Amino acid sequence: MCILLEDNWTTYTYLEEHHVFFSKHQRALSEKYGLKVYLCPYHHRFGPLAVHNNQKYRRLLEAKGQQEFEALYGHKRFMEVFGENYL
Repeated sequence: MCILLEDNWTTYTYLEEHHVFFSKHQRALSEKYGLKVYLCPYHHRFGPLAVHNNQKYRRLLEAKGQQEFEALYGHKRFMEVFGENYL
């Protein structure tokens, strides 16, 4: 998110794992399909740009996660697994 939102390429010594899809049963699906990113705490949990606090940025990550999934498995499979279109 630092790179995507701010073009900030700083190397952080501490990052937090974030499951791209984390609602209800989707966390386990994110784990299964490797749909995880590593975020600085500010973009993960703290502040107005954190994906847990900002629906716009959460949806941005979900759309990118869907694109990555579909590149491997296709749109039909994404809908079968996740049941919602984020694009």
